[in-house]
Parts: sequence; structure tokens; C-alpha cells
Amino acid sequence: MNYNKLRYFYEVTRTLNLTRAARDLYISQPALSRHMADLEADLGVPLLVRTNRNLRLTPAGEALAEECRRIFSREEEIYRRVRAAAHSEPQELSLAFMGVGPAYRIPELAAQLHRRWPHVRMRTQRLNWDLVYDAVETGRVDVGLKLSSCESYPEHIGRCVLREDHVAAVLPAGHPCAGEGAIPLERLRDEPFLFLDREESAIPNQHALRICREAGFTPNIVASYPNVETVVMMVQAGAGVALLSPFAPLEGLSGVVCVPLTASPAVSLDLLWRKDNANPALPLLVEQAKGFDW
Repeated sequence: MNYNKLRYFYEVTRTLNLTRAARDLYISQPALSRHMADLEADLGVPLLVRTNRNLRLTPAGEALAEECRRIFSREEEIYRRVRAAAHSEPQELSLAFMGVGPAYRIPELAAQLHRRWPHVRMRTQRLNWDLVYDAVETGRVDVGLKLSSCESYPEHIGRCVLREDHVAAVLPAGHPCAGEGAIPLERLRDEPFLFLDREESAIPNQHALRICREAGFTPNIVASYPNVETVVMMVQAGAGVALLSPFAPLEGLSGVVCVPLTASPAVSLDLLWRKDNANPALPLLVEQAKGFDW
């Protein structure tokens, strides 16, 4: 078994036709047939069943095809990583993030990235919910770290889900429900609500409004604020309750608790980038973020 034989087999599995695969590989059909026979001999099992018109994979062939897909799907990433490592000049990567709890770990992520690839430097900026995506879409930043709640993204946007959780109630520590394990949202129908601003953060504003209405009530919104940090601060001050996710910046705060809801939609912490972004440091950050402890 060698790389070329696996490559030839991979191309055959994509067409299940020796003539087309040979044409795509720029080799003769008899030569391709010999390579397939050699590969079967190397492995000691049949991989392909020849029919009158096309080919069919055996169970062993299906297993090898899956392994080949894993290998060759990373080819471009491998090329970019090797080219990036060969550069001696520093490479800068820009990241926009929301004011969520995991964002406080970005400096640690940047430090790990730099230790592994010393030529890469990361520049960061804090933006509100909608603006993170806009910055990625328009190319103002290479990568965005944001929450997603049921959004779908265009085909040209790459997405890596780093963590998942569910919308919860953020309450003052003295609230009657603060000590409970989980509560139905209906328990809060008469509470004053603090929302994220509709202009600055349209998606979470409408999302919170929708789940209240699905619970059978229209929330009494007494104030709205442009960012998550201010909402949390005002809950801490006793001004009302909020519907946020456990990703909200609550760690180390006193006077405020996050109580799960018995039925609430999922929220994910996502890394977003444009697939056509040619920054060679981009796949390095994506790889590092996937294995990071968020």
C-alpha cells in the first residue's frame, strides 16, 4: 500500500467507473486496473465488485473509502500548514468576539497558538452579537467567536461549534427561584425583564421575545442594553431578570445566578470564518480552537 494507490482508489470510489477515474487521473484504464488489483493484493481482501457497467464497493471497500475520505479531505489543510510553517515573517490573524464568558480565555488560546506556531500573532476586538458576523462576512476580521441560536449561515461561511448549551434565566441571587435546579419559563411571566437592545443585538432580542411568547406570555421589558455585560450588571443590581445563556460572563460574580429552564432552545459557541479567506494562519487557529478547553 502507498499514497498513490490510495489516491487512485479514492478517485475510483468517487466515480465508481474505471474509465472516468482513469481519465481524471491522466493514466490509462489498464494501468488503473493493475493498481486496484495490487491494492487488493496488499490488503488481502476484495475492494471492488466489477459489474457490467460500473463498480460496486465491497464492505471492505466501503471501510477503506471512508478512511481515504478522512485522509484526503485534509490535503489542503496540510499544504497550508506546511507553507505557513515555512514562512519566517510574522503572520497576523484578527479575531472578533462577543462579550461572553469563554471570551476571557482568548488570551490563553492566543498564547497556545503562539507557542505552537511562533510566527503567528493574533489581534482581537470585542463587538456585539450581530457585528461579529458582519466583520467576518465583510473580511474586516479573519475569524469571529459568537453565539448562535438556530441561525443558518451561507455556504461560503465556515463554522466550528466549540460548545453547546441552552438558554437560561439569569436572576438576582435573592430571587425566590434562585436556589432551584430548573424552572419553567412561565414562572417568570410577571417579572421585569432586561433585554439586549434590538438595534445592537437583533438576533438575541427577537430570540428571547419569541421563547417568552411560546411560553404563553409577552415579557414586561423594563430596559434594554447594548451588551451582555451591562445586562448582567443590572440583574446583579436587582433591576430585573434576563434570558441569556450560561456563556454569559458570570464567572466570579456575586449577587447573580444562572438557573436552567426546563425547556429552552440550544445555543452554541461558534467559530466563524470565510472559506475563501487565504490567510495561511487561519487553519492553524481553527485547529487550535477545536482542541481548546472552552
